Amino acid sequence: MRTQIAEVVLPVAFFVQINAGNQAEVREGDVKLNLVLNKTIPSLPSLFEDAIESLQARDIASQNKKQLTFTYHNQTPVTLIISKDDTKLRLQSPDFASLWYLCQSLVSRLFDLFGKSELQITYPDAIPLNELFTVIDEHAAYRGEILRLKKVLDDRSYQFRTIQKRLLNRFKDKNPTPLNNLDFLLNHTYMQLIEAATGSQQMIALLGQTSLKLSATLDLTLLLVKLRFFNSQESQESFELLRGAFCVDADTIRELDRGENCWEDVANASLGYLLKNALGGKAGGKASAAANVQTSSQIKQLQDVEKLKQNITHVCDKISKGVRLDL
Repeated sequence: MRTQIAEVVLPVAFFVQINAGNQAEVREGDVKLNLVLNKTIPSLPSLFEDAIESLQARDIASQNKKQLTFTYHNQTPVTLIISKDDTKLRLQSPDFASLWYLCQSLVSRLFDLFGKSELQITYPDAIPLNELFTVIDEHAAYRGEILRLKKVLDDRSYQFRTIQKRLLNRFKDKNPTPLNNLDFLLNHTYMQLIEAATGSQQMIALLGQTSLKLSATLDLTLLLVKLRFFNSQESQESFELLRGAFCVDADTIRELDRGENCWEDVANASLGYLLKNALGGKAGGKASAAANVQTSSQIKQLQDVEKLKQNITHVCDKISKGVRLDL
C-alpha cells in the first residue's frame, strides 16, 4: 500500500473576503503594524488579485487601490493601507492574532513579486510582546482551570463510590438503619460530577481555540522579529533555531496540552536553554533547543507564567542588542 502526502496553500478567499465597505474604521483599541519596504508597493488589488473574484469585489477594490479591508468568517476585520509615498504598509485589526495570516500572506506575495535578494521588508517598531503575553495568560488560565476541574472530578468520583458502598451495605443489612441523608448526598455528589465534567469539556474546547490563537500570535510575533532582526540570508539558520525554541506549530501546542508538560513548560525550558547556551552562553551542538530540552525528563512545571514572560523578554532583549544566536 503506497501513501503520498502533499502540502498545498489554500487560496486567500478560503479564509477572508473583501469587506463591502472597504473602509478602515480606526478604533482606539486597534492593533497597528507598520512595514517599511525599499521598493515601491504595487496596488493592493494587484497583490490580492486571486481574492477579488466577484464583480462586487472588483468594484470595491477599484474605488481605493491603496486600501483593502478583509473580513474573516467570524467578522473580524483586517485593513491594509499603503502610505502616500508607496513605501510603507500598515495593517490594523481589533485582534492581534487575526493579523498573522494576512501579514504572512502579504510578505510572501511581496517577496514572490520582487525576489528575496532585491526586496527588504523592515518592521521598525518595538516587538509587541504585551499582546503575546495576553494570549499566554489566557492559554495558561484555561489549562489551569482544566487541571482544577480534573482534581474536582477525581475527588467527587472517589466520594461518589464511597457513598455508594455505604448505601449498598445499608440495603444489605437485615436490620437496616436510617440512611441519614446518604441518598441526598449521593444525588448531590452526582450533580457535582456532571457539573465538573461539563465544565471540563467546555474548558477543553476553549483551550483548543486558544491554542490556535497562541500559535497565530507566536507566528506573527516571530515574523516581526525576523523582519526587524533577521533580514539577511546568513541569519536564517539562527532564526529557525529561535522559532524551534518557541514550539510554534498548533498541533505541537495541542499535543503538549494533553501531556504532563504543557506548552508553557516546554517553551520556558527551551528559551532558558537558549539563554544559557546560545545567547552569550556556552556553545553546544547544532541540535535545536526544543529537541535538546525535550529529550530530558527534568522539565519543571511552571507555577505561573511570569518566568516564561521574563525569558521571552530576555531573549528579545539580547537579540535586539545584536547578540548572536548560535549553538
